[in-house]
This record gives sequence, structure tokens and C-alpha cells, in this order.
Amino acid sequence: MNDPSELSPLDSKQESAESKLDTAPETSESDVKSSHTKQRIIIYGVLLAFTIFALNDYRLRTSWEQESQVLFSTLTHSKGLPQKESDPVALKMMQQGQGVDSWLEDRGYSLDESRSGFKIKVFFKSSGLRSYWLIVDYHAGGSRENPFLTTLNVTQQSYYFWTPKPAPLENSRGAGGANNDGGGGEGAPSDNATMQGGGTPISGPGMSSGNREGGQRGGNGQRRNFNPEDRFKELDTNGDEMLTDEEFGDRLRDNLERFDSNGDMEVTKQEFMDAMEAILAATRASRAGNNGGEGGAGGPNGPGQSGGSGDGGGLFDVPDDPGETGDEDPNRLPESKAVTP
Repeated sequence: MNDPSELSPLDSKQESAESKLDTAPETSESDVKSSHTKQRIIIYGVLLAFTIFALNDYRLRTSWEQESQVLFSTLTHSKGLPQKESDPVALKMMQQGQGVDSWLEDRGYSLDESRSGFKIKVFFKSSGLRSYWLIVDYHAGGSRENPFLTTLNVTQQSYYFWTPKPAPLENSRGAGGANNDGGGGEGAPSDNATMQGGGTPISGPGMSSGNREGGQRGGNGQRRNFNPEDRFKELDTNGDEMLTDEEFGDRLRDNLERFDSNGDMEVTKQEFMDAMEAILAATRASRAGNNGGEGGAGGPNGPGQSGGSGDGGGLFDVPDDPGETGDEDPNRLPESKAVTP
């Protein structure tokens, strides 16, 4: 037998290669086992994270639905129809004109200031997978220093994280800002918008529209901020600061005598602005007169207060005594009087 020291370099290389071949399967099997373990850890970790997200989402959705129902019942109760599910704290806040902002914040909701105004406020919870909204529609009475908020409507909406949300209000300044009309903007949440991801707008008896001034509001559930100068630019398609017959809109053509002060069938920008200012002034005067008749600024119960119930000029205010006799109905049959013998 040959001495290992006497082996040629070629023989020693062959022995080294054979030893590597003998140990190669063992190394490969250990690597495969380690790789499988890592894959299992990753898969189980992803499943665990998804389970946590799903459970948290279910918890938030359940509480959101319950709180929405409580708000709806409380809102119905505040209008004179008692409900067992109503919350006494929220009911007192509604009746005192405080709104329900703090009630929602105490239950984990946050105010989305970018989408909220003075009369429309968006509160939300988010599970990461989905965000849950409660949109509260107020009628604001009283003064800015001491507002009386009548809760008109509450709307549910939910969005998955991949679902496009309404754009923020460009002119919103939040609840305490100077924008008393709640801002304009096309991204304002709609009062009666269909909810994406489940749920429907909350409404009840006497709350079909949710807007006291629905005729004066845009389709987004808020008043439009009308700018006469922007409207003139829209009509002035050729940019010559002059509106001709081809550029007249239907409403402008029907009321041309209001805008065309000199009767030359052309409306300059100054004529348009003067006419619009007169129209807006007349509209403001008409609104002020209506508010005064309802017990607004000069009402018997103070600014924004209803002359009857004193609960703040809300949509559902009724006289203190609905059965109080008024003018005699001429069509009413005379009451029969008992004849005593």
C-alpha cells in the first residue's frame, strides 16, 4: 500500500474531489430545510398580519354600525319620536344645539378638516384596510361666537384603502374658520351618496333630503360659492371682455334686459358684474327677510332662535302648542249644539 506522502499531486486532487462529492448532499439537504423554514415563517407571518388586520377591521366596522344606529335613533328622538336606542348624552347635545362632534371624538373618531366645513363635518375611523366615515349635516343658527347647531342628517360612507375618496374641500377652513357656508368644492361628500363598501345614508321620518336649503345647495350637499367674475370668464369664450348673442347662456338670454343696460345686445364685463351684484343683493335681502320672519336675527328668542319652541330655528321646529286655534276655517261645518228640553 502506498504511503500518503508518496501520492502524486494528481492522486491527492482526486481524493479531495471525492471527499467534496461525499459531503455535497448533506450540505444541500440542510440548505433546503433552512429555505423551507424561512418560507413557512414568511407565509405564517403574512397570514397572521392579515388576520390581525381583518379582526381589527371587523371590530371597527361593528362599532361604526352600532354608533351609526345610535346616532340615527337619537336624531329621530330629538325630532319628537322617542327611541329606545337613543343615547341620552347625544340627545341632550342635539337639543341644546351643541352638535355631536365631541360625542364622536369620545368614541375614537377624528375630524377630517380637509373635507369638513362649518355645516358639513366628516368624522372617520381607519383600520388600515378600510376607513369608516360618519358625515354630519348641520343647520347653523345663532352667532359665530355662540352658534346653535341643529343636527339635520348623518350619513355613512366607507372606503377601502385602494378606493378613490372624495377630494378635499379647497376652500374649507374647518369648523371655526371664516367659511360659514362650509366651503364649496366638487369633492364635498354628498349627503345622500351611495356608500362604497357597504351601508347606506342614514335617514328617517322627515329627513328625506337632509338639507334645509337644498334648493340653494349644489349636488355635493353644500352651498355653492358663486363668483360672478368666474362665471363671466366661462361665458366669454373668446376672451374679449364682451358677451355677444352667441355667448349668451339660456338664463342670460331670458333675462337679457337685466344685464344689457344700454340695450345694444352686448353685455360688457362691467354690466354683467353690476347686474349680478344687484341680483345677489336682492337675494340676500330676501333671505334676511325670511330669516326675520322665522325668528332669525330679530326673532323673539334671540339670534337664530325659533319664535316658537326656542330650540334654535331647526328644520323640525313646531309651535309650542300645535293644537292652538288659529283663523276660523270658512269651510268648517258649524258645531251642533245640544238642545236642552
